Amino acid sequence: MNKPATDRFRLTPRDREVLVEVFLSNCLTSRQAVGLGLFTGRSRANRRLKALADRGYLRRKPLPVGQSSSETAYFIGLNAVAVVAAHTGTDAEEVRRHACRPMGRTFIEHSVLVTTCRIRLMALAAGREVEWRSEAECRHEYSASGSDGIRRPHVLKADGAIVFGGEAPFVAFFEGDRNFVSPLHWERTVRGYSRYARLGLCLEAYGTASFAVLVVTEGGEGRVRRLSSIARQSPVPFHFATVTSLMADPDFWLGQAGGTRLSLQQIIGEGEE
Repeated sequence: MNKPATDRFRLTPRDREVLVEVFLSNCLTSRQAVGLGLFTGRSRANRRLKALADRGYLRRKPLPVGQSSSETAYFIGLNAVAVVAAHTGTDAEEVRRHACRPMGRTFIEHSVLVTTCRIRLMALAAGREVEWRSEAECRHEYSASGSDGIRRPHVLKADGAIVFGGEAPFVAFFEGDRNFVSPLHWERTVRGYSRYARLGLCLEAYGTASFAVLVVTEGGEGRVRRLSSIARQSPVPFHFATVTSLMADPDFWLGQAGGTRLSLQQIIGEGEE
C-alpha cells in the first residue's frame, strides 16, 4: 500500500523536475533518469524513484520480458497531478487522465525506445543550442482544405523533436519505429509531414521552415529500406537508422533516396542551406 504523500515527505525541486519529465516522457526507467541528468547514479535514482512511487507520486511496473528483467518503468501517479499541472500548464484533468491510464506493453516499449533514442541524439547534438520537445509539446493541431475544397482537421503527432537554435534554426522531428507499423500507417505519416511542409506550418510553430524527420527502427536494414522507399516521393527529407546503428555508429543515417549515409551534423547542415 502507498504511504500518504504527507508522511514527513517533502518534494524537492529535483523531485518536481523528475515528475514533469516522467509525465512528458510517458514513462522513465532509473537508467534513463540518469541519462537525462536527473540523478548522478543508478542507486540514487532507484531509491528516490521508489520513494516517490511509495507515496503515490509515481506508479511503477516491471519492464516487459525482452527489455530488461532488472528494470522498472515509472509512470506519473495521482499525487503528482497538481505538481505536474502547475509546472507544465497542462489542464489538471488531462494530467489526471494520464495518471489513471493503463500502461500496456506496447505503450511502455515504445516510450522506452523514444527516450533511449532521445538521450543518444541529444548527446550527439552536444555543443549546439538545442532543445528536446516531447510528443505533447510538439503536437500541432490544424485544419487544411482537401482537393474537394472542404477543410478538415489534422494533427502532426511526432514522437518528439530536436529544435536547433542559433543563427540558422532547424527542427528534426523524431519517429520511433517498433518494426510492426503497417505500410499504410507509415504512408499516412509521410503524407502528414508532406502536408505540414506544403502549408508552411513549421515556420508558424518553430520560426523556421527548415526541418527533417529522423526515423529510428528496431528492425534491421530491410525495414529501413521498406520505410525509406515509402518516403521517397516526399519533399521532406527523411533519414533512417536502426537502433543498433544509432548506438554503435551515429554517422549512419540513410536518406529516403538511398545512397550516401550521413551524420547528424551533416543532416543539420543540409537543412540550414
